Amino acid sequence: MIPRNKLRLGSLLMPLLLLLLLSAVWTSPQLAAANPLPPGVMLVHVQPVDPDFCDQSTITTCPQVVQYTEALGVLEFDIFAFPLEYVWTTPEIAVYSLEVTVCWPPEWDFVDAQICGDGEGTIEQIGPNQATLSATWPACPLITSDDPLFLAGKFVMNVASDGEFHVYFNNGRMDCPPNDFEIGLLEGAARAGVQCSYCFTPCDLGEACRPNLSPNTLELEAVQGEMAEGEIDVLVAGGDLTYPCDFTADCTEGWMSVQVIWIDEEEYLIHVTADASSLDAGSYQGWVRGNSECVDCTLVNFTVQAIQGIPDGDDWSSADPKRPSAVSWGKLKAFYRK
Repeated sequence: MIPRNKLRLGSLLMPLLLLLLLSAVWTSPQLAAANPLPPGVMLVHVQPVDPDFCDQSTITTCPQVVQYTEALGVLEFDIFAFPLEYVWTTPEIAVYSLEVTVCWPPEWDFVDAQICGDGEGTIEQIGPNQATLSATWPACPLITSDDPLFLAGKFVMNVASDGEFHVYFNNGRMDCPPNDFEIGLLEGAARAGVQCSYCFTPCDLGEACRPNLSPNTLELEAVQGEMAEGEIDVLVAGGDLTYPCDFTADCTEGWMSVQVIWIDEEEYLIHVTADASSLDAGSYQGWVRGNSECVDCTLVNFTVQAIQGIPDGDDWSSADPKRPSAVSWGKLKAFYRK
């Protein structure tokens, strides 16, 4: 193994080769054409039910779209087409047709749906938690660089649990009369009933910094007056060489504390301490939040055991002696990188 404090020729050549490769991609028309920016995306705005929203929408730009909420109950999911590539290249463009498929969690109930903007077409439920919206707009409504969102329709759902409402683009045509070129848009989603974790679609259509915490649930236990410790592995996706992802962590309960250990640019370890010094015997829950542009969480279940009496002639002991704790792979890597 080459010592980490010895400078290797490869460590100098690799960044140079990477820069040359990126330069070729950026300056080559053939490569640029093969790796275009996403042409656009479907966006979903979640809000309380607004019967007049189709005719009086106040959402005109991407940053106004609300993509997640903690609310439960009857909510409205408004479907927008955001053809970013087309509004960059032309002052205005007409929308003629659009077809999308939507789906929602099995625990949610469909309430109602509507095509917006004087569109003509159908909304058909094709499964217990799936439907299609297919419509044309003979009046050819315009979208512009100042008003780049097109409101195609809305769905009203009875949201019973944390989950996502997804919209998948099937096909669509621009201009009037419609041209032979079909647009292509990425899928979109909105999340409702958020307990802790959520993400969103950035308005520049880049990849949001998205942490992934493992495990989803961490089980800890301690006797009254003692502490328990555990670890959560973190991988952060997204970002690039010029825009690296930041990462922090916090927790929702006063009996918990967290410490973030850096492993590399994409990998971290969260050390969790649960303190039973001021807690009664019983079961407690709280969240550890991993924060980047998006948020991911681990649920911590903390069991506090009562102190048992001391039998005559015995030294003090708990009913359940402290067991050896497992050491994660992330902690081992962090230890050997010191």
